[in-house]
Amino acid sequence: MIKRLKSKKGFTLVELIVTFALIGIIMIITTGVIASSIRVEYRVENLSNAQVVSRTILDTVISELAPATKRPLESGSDIAIRSQNGMTEFTDKNGIPVVLSVTDEGLLNLKYNTGDENVDWSYGKKSYMNNRIESLSFEKERENRVSVTLKLKNEKTGFEYTTKKIITFYNLEAINMDFR
Repeated sequence: MIKRLKSKKGFTLVELIVTFALIGIIMIITTGVIASSIRVEYRVENLSNAQVVSRTILDTVISELAPATKRPLESGSDIAIRSQNGMTEFTDKNGIPVVLSVTDEGLLNLKYNTGDENVDWSYGKKSYMNNRIESLSFEKERENRVSVTLKLKNEKTGFEYTTKKIITFYNLEAINMDFR
């Protein structure tokens, strides 16, 4: 045993090649596992962010539209809610005409016409967590119910998320709506 330890022999070329080949195979397998884990992590993060953003946007839309009243709109129409060309026009609970739309940047915008001035309101771009609104559409379900469909797209990863909620109008018996 002592003779073996004092021996000056090293590793053969074949042993070194086999060792490096095994290390390479282990690294390839490990890289594949890590890469798939990172993809899953990005997908879960995008999904989580999209859910938070869509919940916030839909809650805002619902809180604005649900108490809408049947008063003449700014355009002089007696339709309680008009949605066309990407804009939804209604009268809020305080009797203020409101136009809900999506900006070119993909942000939700509410424009209040208080008579004296127009007030624009929207969430800041950072609150969208790299998402943008691709579409926001309304469809009449029943007399006092409308389904709202929101489609978001992540600007960095291209991940798309679509969600749908139902608005029940409690100030309107039968809604006179125009959705085009």
